[in-house]
Amino acid sequence: MGVSFGSNKPALGAVGWASGLNSVWTTLEDEFVSRHTSTTTSVTVTGTTSETALITATTIAGNSLVVGQTVRVFAAGTITIPASASAVPVTFRLQWGGLAGAMICSAAWNYGASGSPYTVGWCADFKMLIWNTGVSGNVESDGFHQTTGALQAITGSQSIDTTTNKVLCWTVQPSSTSVSCTQRVMGTDVT
Repeated sequence: MGVSFGSNKPALGAVGWASGLNSVWTTLEDEFVSRHTSTTTSVTVTGTTSETALITATTIAGNSLVVGQTVRVFAAGTITIPASASAVPVTFRLQWGGLAGAMICSAAWNYGASGSPYTVGWCADFKMLIWNTGVSGNVESDGFHQTTGALQAITGSQSIDTTTNKVLCWTVQPSSTSVSCTQRVMGTDVT
């Protein structure tokens, strides 16, 4: 984080030194709080076959990342498949920069017919390691996407722009308008 204690640096063994750290503590606290976001406001996508953003509450500030940091993203929700489904592909994408941004990873699932509607859970847990920053920054992304007892391990390297504010979000693209996909939670940590 690189916050300097400057002239507030306490003398070794000093008593009552904490009272002089108020402004430094506030800076440290602000930097930590701005690097963790979470939301439990559900977003449901239904009635479309277009790629649609789910929870978009996480924005990574421009020029806030440094080489060696990690961005961890956890998300979970449900998918409801209609009784009439025969084979329903559903694709999830983690996007850097919102719906039109750089794709960090993608997971595609096929849900089959069961004769009656059913709902299954999904969850994803990814870490992105910052290799370099700037307009042509790079990240290594590793993690998994899981649903109905199946797991996809996904790894890769992507080019991202770290110089401007970017929304980090999951998107979903069902192949049928009768599929309903909900994201219930999303947590993001930058360390």
